[in-house]
Amino acid sequence: MKKLLKEPLLHFVLIGAVFFLLYSWVGTDQTEKGHITIDESDLDEIVSKFDMQWKRAPTEAELIAIVAKRVEEEVFYQEALLMNLDHNDEIIKRRLSQKMQSLSNDIASVIEPTDKELQAHYKNHSDRYMQEASFTLYQVFFSPDKRNNWRKDAELALPSIQQMNMEDALQIGDAIALPKVFKNTTEFHIERQMGSSFTQALKAIETGSWSGPIESGYGAHLVYIESKEEEKVAPFATVKKQVLEDLNFDKQQEVQSQVYKSLEKKYTIEIDVNSALYSEDFINRMKTEIRGN
Repeated sequence: MKKLLKEPLLHFVLIGAVFFLLYSWVGTDQTEKGHITIDESDLDEIVSKFDMQWKRAPTEAELIAIVAKRVEEEVFYQEALLMNLDHNDEIIKRRLSQKMQSLSNDIASVIEPTDKELQAHYKNHSDRYMQEASFTLYQVFFSPDKRNNWRKDAELALPSIQQMNMEDALQIGDAIALPKVFKNTTEFHIERQMGSSFTQALKAIETGSWSGPIESGYGAHLVYIESKEEEKVAPFATVKKQVLEDLNFDKQQEVQSQVYKSLEKKYTIEIDVNSALYSEDFINRMKTEIRGN
């Protein structure tokens, strides 16, 4: 069965069958288009709700995106009504829209990606699967609260600390309420404790000797990096499950977009706004972008 689901011909048959059912239910020979209108009261409502949630007015780009989403929702909603998906169902309009969207998602989910497709997705989106840099390091701290010349003291201590064993080296300097030793710790976790300037400086330090002083928000540090792993793409085998989830999600979005575009053609979408609050250029751009979705 799994082998059958991987056949490209079956994929086209399944997609074709779903579209055939959609159009047989709603009728492809429909002569009258549906009508969707977005007016000033709709925009006022959207702006008001956005302001209540985010404590600011939406940008033009945000407003266009919200209106486009509302139009898409209305198209799916009206199609759901035509297909009688609301029969004996008290779920609100958003849920009906989601039912229509789930039909397109089913097309993508029934098609099991091949290993070749997964490998290609992994390669094309390698930035999603990065492993952070990590370090094993030791630090000695010089505090500005306890020393008048804390930077100079750190500089003077560097030559002598090079000759010490690690146990003795960690005894010099001042106490700090942070780890003196980080074992295989990611850059993210070191940055949370030591600050970004500290972690940025670590990248330029060679392993196997004391370096510094490095400054942070706390003071000056002498640092010994025992080992470090550079940032790199995680091996495919370790992220295969995530790649599969990402690919399935991307396919669902792609198919949903295709289904929406085919259904949207059946509707006349009108943006009926004449308020001085919105420029003519903005309204025209909204019309263009929504019709282009």
